[in-house]
Amino acid sequence: IRVTAEKPVKIIADLTRLQGCFQSLVIPELGIEMYFDENNPTLEFIPTKTGTFRFSCSMGMGKGILLVE
Repeated sequence: IRVTAEKPVKIIADLTRLQGCFQSLVIPELGIEMYFDENNPTLEFIPTKTGTFRFSCSMGMGKGILLVE
């Protein structure tokens, strides 16, 4: 996922496809820990620093990279 520093980021979980721990998103270096559910399917934040940040589900099974430019 590629985003721009100092610009709002909005991640909307597709809860029809996400099961179990995949309903969570953790980006440790940015201090983000989110559990998506029917009442809260959206994560919004503004990245303040550039770099490459690893993200995963709460169990570390589903992984990816957030590139903040």
